Amino acid sequence: MVLVLVSYLSGAIPWSVWLSRGLYRADVRAVADGNPGAANAFRVGGWRLGVAVTLLDFFKAFLPVFIARWGLQLPDAQLFWVALCRPLATHFRFSLGFGAGGRWSRCSASGRA
Repeated sequence: MVLVLVSYLSGAIPWSVWLSRGLYRADVRAVADGNPGAANAFRVGGWRLGVAVTLLDFFKAFLPVFIARWGLQLPDAQLFWVALCRPLATHFRFSLGFGAGGRWSRCSASGRA
């Protein structure tokens, strides 16, 4: 149960918003389609910010599933909930007022650890 909560909380971290504000004094949600994702991070901060956000987004999805699967060796039924919480957190982030966030593709691909 704790790992499910950790998975949700890690998925709710809006790296693109935090890094773009902290490093570039810009909001990625004010660019192009308004999506707080890596594509707009590339637009705001160039390849360095875009690559950093992409990697951080990947690992915040990969690590909880990796720990659950290989570290704790949870059964498939529990692993399912750990893997499901990350994409849910991407779309219903408490840190952004439960508004929709990034895309399913990156978090879904890394959830197949």
